[in-house]
Amino acid sequence: MDMKFMEAVDRQMVIRFDGVGGYDYGSDVEETKLREAEMREVSETTNTRMTMFTIMSLAICFAVSVLQLVYLKTFFRKKKLI
Repeated sequence: MDMKFMEAVDRQMVIRFDGVGGYDYGSDVEETKLREAEMREVSETTNTRMTMFTIMSLAICFAVSVLQLVYLKTFFRKKKLI
């Protein structure tokens, strides 16, 4: 191959990979950072909602079990089995 051709290809590759060829890699980094921050916020919000949902579910289960115990206790007292 011709040496001048190889040097020209080498220069083009250096220009492209160094970002001198007109492509701004910094904007991609900034966009990625913004998307990461947005996704982190969404993740934290989802985590908070799931925690509240879990606590509410446990509270409801506990309340229903207490109500069942009270109901069954009064039921069996009325039937004079206790």
